Amino acid sequence: MRLVVFVNTTNPQDPFTTPYSVLGIVNTRTGALRLVHGTHLVTTEDMGWARWLPGGNRLIAGAGAGSYAVNAATLAARPFSFSGSPGQDIENSGDINFSATILPYP
Repeated sequence: MRLVVFVNTTNPQDPFTTPYSVLGIVNTRTGALRLVHGTHLVTTEDMGWARWLPGGNRLIAGAGAGSYAVNAATLAARPFSFSGSPGQDIENSGDINFSATILPYP
């Protein structure tokens, strides 16, 4: 019933500006959009990912630069990295980049 989206905050047609986005959570019943302030992702070439964690109240998301763990209820976000270096450019971090799979505990 919720969809994570990347909301572009810059002009994607401007070749001199890095395209930045913030995360948004859309209620698919009402269409209401809630922005997750505090997220700042570089979203060039549609290279971003988001994955809901089991339970549906938290998610992780990342893009060309910037990755976050988000509480969907409070919209609180904190930098996140699988490599242990939050804020590091994901392309050079050794992170899983754009393929995340979360397995439930048996």
